[in-house]
Amino acid sequence: MDVSYLVMARKYRPRSFGEVVGQPHVVHTLENALRKGRFAHAYIFSGPRGVGKTTMARILARALNCVNGPTPSPCGECGNCREIITGNSLDVLEIDAASNRGIDEIRNLRDNVRYSPAGGKFRVYIIDEIHMLTPQAFNAFLKTLEEPPAHAVFIGATTEIEQVPRTVLSRMQRFNFRLVSLDEIAGHLQYLAGQENIDIEEEAINILASRANGSLRDGIGLLDQLAAYCDGKITAEEIRSALGVIDSDLYFRAAEAVRGDNSADIFRLVDDLSQSGIDPAEFMRGFSAHYRDLLMVKTAGSNEILQGSDLYRQKMSDCAGNFSDLDLVRLMKAAFEASQELKRSQIPILNLELRLLTMQKLHDAPELKELLKQMKDQRKAVSDSDTGNTYDRDITNIESSKNIDIATEVDTTETKNKDLFNKSAEKTEDKLIMKESSVRMEKTQVSAADDTTSAGLDRIKNVWDRVCEMVEAENKFVGITLRNASPTSLTGKNLEITFYNGLISRVKSAINIVIKIIKDLTGMTVNIRCVKGKQIPGNIKNEIVDSRSILLNALMEQEPLLKEMVERLGLEPA
Repeated sequence: MDVSYLVMARKYRPRSFGEVVGQPHVVHTLENALRKGRFAHAYIFSGPRGVGKTTMARILARALNCVNGPTPSPCGECGNCREIITGNSLDVLEIDAASNRGIDEIRNLRDNVRYSPAGGKFRVYIIDEIHMLTPQAFNAFLKTLEEPPAHAVFIGATTEIEQVPRTVLSRMQRFNFRLVSLDEIAGHLQYLAGQENIDIEEEAINILASRANGSLRDGIGLLDQLAAYCDGKITAEEIRSALGVIDSDLYFRAAEAVRGDNSADIFRLVDDLSQSGIDPAEFMRGFSAHYRDLLMVKTAGSNEILQGSDLYRQKMSDCAGNFSDLDLVRLMKAAFEASQELKRSQIPILNLELRLLTMQKLHDAPELKELLKQMKDQRKAVSDSDTGNTYDRDITNIESSKNIDIATEVDTTETKNKDLFNKSAEKTEDKLIMKESSVRMEKTQVSAADDTTSAGLDRIKNVWDRVCEMVEAENKFVGITLRNASPTSLTGKNLEITFYNGLISRVKSAINIVIKIIKDLTGMTVNIRCVKGKQIPGNIKNEIVDSRSILLNALMEQEPLLKEMVERLGLEPA
């Protein structure tokens, strides 16, 4: 058995600045510093795992101790370079701060730093995971770090820069390493596959690069693993099987199920996911990213920004055309929140079904968009007519009332109705409307002994404003919807209410509240039948526009994303 095999991450570790992938800002600065002789005595490299921090520290150590150095291009052939590459140099000490984090280890470092280099020009101390040092160790390190001997250079590496004390950071030059881009990882993996004579599909390379999540080392490790797993050519299907990668076709299927109205599609999808052993939280995380890509394609108007085959990009374009921008934002948010919740769920499969079924019912965006358009059209039609604004007229009438002591009357009315509803209007104008309506109800209410059909209908019409206000106190949306309707006929106990905005379903869900309030105000017990009016009467056109505005504003207060999208679409009612 060959025990000399090196994994690709070690075998192809960069040995010069030019071989480092994905960190051009760090490479450019260090090369210039070495070229001009303006290198510092202490550096700290911060960033995610697997992006080249320790590798860059070793290259910098070679650049300082090369026989031609300090130089931005170490030769790699001299004795100093070879010793550093093999890890045998006495002048380059790598310290693992995770296992050497105490004050005693730092005291030893502080005592030894005064000794001159053995063969090179500098003694380089590479402290990996420097954030793991204890507060006492950092304090012991501070004086040496601020004024080290001329031959000493400190290089710290950390994935958690926020845990390093500011007093230490202020004494070191900081370089922030970034995640390596998808294209850069894919290109490097393709190069390594060529060096190792590995036959791999382009789609498989893209899957590995995506799976690496910005860590080049993770990507190389996955390629090494798949080279051992697969016999012959590495295909995308084998990668999905070996790494548990979710097929993009499942996301397209899920998006179609969510867009439809058949709940059985959701249950079948979740059952297939369960049978395949797919983690629900991982699926929803990927589903959120799928919606993000759909939104990106839709807003950009092009699929060229996506990674993948031409067939995949075309499927994304076709799928994006089935959704509006607002739909995609809401669904992406719902999927992301579900992924976070599923990580903590005790019954993730049931929770996954619930979340997907909830997403399937998110069809409000098209309805609201159409509602906004209708509001614009109706507002324009009303502005061209001679009828005044009912809302403004009511306020004017209230302010001009001279013969009624509003405050006294309302105090009495509020006392009587205190147990009926607990909510009060928050705005001053809403309070004034409620006061005037209460007074109008008390002055116009006729005797309950009058049992004729015509008188009964008139009685309900006279208190209709009051009915809407009291219902709104119980259920805001139902009360607002009732303002867009009017009682049109009464046959026996059967009361017919005609609606002009097509939102009858909102009232049907709370019909018992309406019946109870009508009985409390008129003494009449009625059965309500809701019908849709074909033509809007001229005397309530303005009322419908205002009610829809109130409804829309209430919805936007509950859903900030909706408000943002309404403003972007330029469809706000104002």
